[in-house]
Amino acid sequence: MAKEIIYLTAEGYKKLKDDLDHMRSVERPAISAAIAEARDKGDLSENAEYDAAREAQGLLEMLIAKLEETNRKSTRARCRFSRG
Repeated sequence: MAKEIIYLTAEGYKKLKDDLDHMRSVERPAISAAIAEARDKGDLSENAEYDAAREAQGLLEMLIAKLEETNRKSTRARCRFSRG
């Protein structure tokens, strides 16, 4: 099976890295805190806040995994323009 390569511009690569860093360092801890706060409220079987935070965590982790995969498969495209 051929290895998939994703070409990104320098700007696209920077945005991908910035998004990943933000998700890992800001969003992931915020969701973990929301889960802990909801867990402290008691019975988890009837805790909608807990369920919502866990769902948000699952979606975020899925997105992080997808962006990490894109990052692994990516290479920076080199643009060359010739003036005629």
